[in-house]
Amino acid sequence: MLNNATRSVAVTGEYILLKCNVPQGAANPQLIKYRFYHASKLLQNSASGEYVIANIQLVDKGQYKCVASNLAGDGPEMFINLTVYGKSNVYFNGDNFTLILES
Repeated sequence: MLNNATRSVAVTGEYILLKCNVPQGAANPQLIKYRFYHASKLLQNSASGEYVIANIQLVDKGQYKCVASNLAGDGPEMFINLTVYGKSNVYFNGDNFTLILES
């Protein structure tokens, strides 16, 4: 969920669901849409308040913002900072091993 100062961590190849959470009855008139942004770029307008990032890559790291709106205008902005780590693979060959970090 997007809440101010929330942090989340993901590993490349995973997926994450971002969900704007506006308490029931808090918006009057009723909510019409949610807008999701990454690095100030509009990603999606959503009626459900959900945005999925599938097959996360390192370029997906950073701050995401959600803005809920209705006929009266925009509500408060909600933020999450996403940290993305590359997968690591360890290969054993007898007594030796190799650690490979995805970059």
